[in-house]
Amino acid sequence: MKHVFVETNWIIDFAAPLYRQIPAAKGLFDRANAGEIELHVPALCIPEARRKIRRSLQPRFEADPIRSFVRSERDRGTITDVDREAVMRLLSRYEADVNDWFRGLDATLQALSRAPGIDLFPLNDRQLELSIELSFQVDLQVFDHSILAAVLGRAEEIRQDDVYGEFAFCTRHADL
Repeated sequence: MKHVFVETNWIIDFAAPLYRQIPAAKGLFDRANAGEIELHVPALCIPEARRKIRRSLQPRFEADPIRSFVRSERDRGTITDVDREAVMRLLSRYEADVNDWFRGLDATLQALSRAPGIDLFPLNDRQLELSIELSFQVDLQVFDHSILAAVLGRAEEIRQDDVYGEFAFCTRHADL
């Protein structure tokens, strides 16, 4: 079996609204559902991803600067009221669509945690001890020590049972 270890960023890339979703993240999920690989996800990554998604993907962060720009350009006379109205309608639709998506985020994360081929695992005592050891060896954000320890600890556990398995560690996080 091929074991693939992912963390918070993969969850964000998978669970994001369609226009922000990373196809490779969805591809890993599909492969896990098909039984081609097993995705191992530290359980503490779910609430971290939820928090980051809710904080960083708010539609107003993208829409408000565009609204300000359009108002400014209308005041300068470089765009017409018709163009301004079209942009404002589009931004309103965008915000409504993303807010609808936000209402389903928890259900998406719950479905992810129960999907076939997904091993959502909690921290155990050994992983917490490893987190302390890593804090003296690797310069990461505090929470990331626990995630790294969870991934390395779980890989060690699986390696004991599946000595011939393939292991892959997916990350795009700058710290790792």
